[in-house]
Amino acid sequence: MGADLILSWLACDEDRKLNWKAGHAAIDVLKADNEDGTLSTEGGDVSKESLHSDLKSLEEAAAGTYRDASVISIGRLNVLITGGMSWGDSPGETYETIGHLAEFSDILDAVGFDQQEDLYDYRELLGKILKNKALVPLLMGIDPFLDTLLEKKLRRKVR
Repeated sequence: MGADLILSWLACDEDRKLNWKAGHAAIDVLKADNEDGTLSTEGGDVSKESLHSDLKSLEEAAAGTYRDASVISIGRLNVLITGGMSWGDSPGETYETIGHLAEFSDILDAVGFDQQEDLYDYRELLGKILKNKALVPLLMGIDPFLDTLLEKKLRRKVR
């Protein structure tokens, strides 16, 4: 077994200004579902204070403060992307932060991020990836369906 490249990203239209205060307000209105005031998630219980801390870290990553994340432009999208090689462990703090916040889509919606499932039209995504040729080798091997599409498009462009 070897290491795998794992990525996580958040995207928004290039004209949209992210509203971090709205994200914090969305955290404040979440209803605790445990007696100790925490919220239940797939990864365990989490406090609102932890979510506020994660959102602040995400804001710093989007501002370019962290080395494990970068903001790139793909078409009209600004994409905060993070990840790395993993042998089963997390590839970085920003990757974990996105994972924590992704369990609360209302928070990311309030900030202004598009949800990944909203962006996952493979044909549109493929066109954006092929325009940024440096991304193609990074994305090969992540998803078998995406690999098939990338290989078909690359063969057509070579001919």
